[in-house]
Amino acid sequence: MNDSQSLSAPVLSAAAVCKSYRMGSGSLEVLRNVDIELHTGEVTALMGSSGSGKSTLLQLLGLMDHLDSGTIALRGRPIHALGAGAAAKVRAQKLGFVFQQFQLIHELSALENVLLPRRIARGMSWFANRQKERRRGAEVLREVGLADRAKHRPNQLSGGEQQRVAIARALISAPPVLLADEPTGNLDRQTGAEVLELLLRLARERGTAMLLATHDERIAEACDRILYLEDGKLV
Repeated sequence: MNDSQSLSAPVLSAAAVCKSYRMGSGSLEVLRNVDIELHTGEVTALMGSSGSGKSTLLQLLGLMDHLDSGTIALRGRPIHALGAGAAAKVRAQKLGFVFQQFQLIHELSALENVLLPRRIARGMSWFANRQKERRRGAEVLREVGLADRAKHRPNQLSGGEQQRVAIARALISAPPVLLADEPTGNLDRQTGAEVLELLLRLARERGTAMLLATHDERIAEACDRILYLEDGKLV
């Protein structure tokens, strides 16, 4: 982290986050008093073995699950207790997601998949601005090298191309935060390296704060900072 990042307020922060799940008559403690800060333009790797809580932490930070205790703030504003509608709006406008499973809708074209967060965020106003939005989506597809694949459906694309569509979808609303969960886990080594290089470059060019969960040290070493999650705690 450079000096300006260390002095700046975090874009996304979490404090004393705890999360457990019911397991029969007992419970499984997954996260214990986790504190984390993500800063503008910084790519942070989150490492840990399978079951260490990496995906759970990303889901909590992305408002896809509810924490048991603690706080999550976006640019100083608490967001952990938002209702379903407000949380969905924050996800669509302020948080980008890239998953190991590409999570594309197979009935939609590449361009339509990319535009989905915009349609959710804009609501009914989407229809009055859909031509402008489609041009915006086409430009993001061009940035990820898929200008000629806009009309293709996911089953007409390679795994690497599908993940590029997912990256474009994550970036379409220019979110200040990007959460990536094993984004190259379903790709072969060469394709994964190409997709990782693209993802890191676009995040840094846009000044996005990115948290990237991985178990691969080579991927982590390409990031600006590495955090280790062990037994539900950052160490």
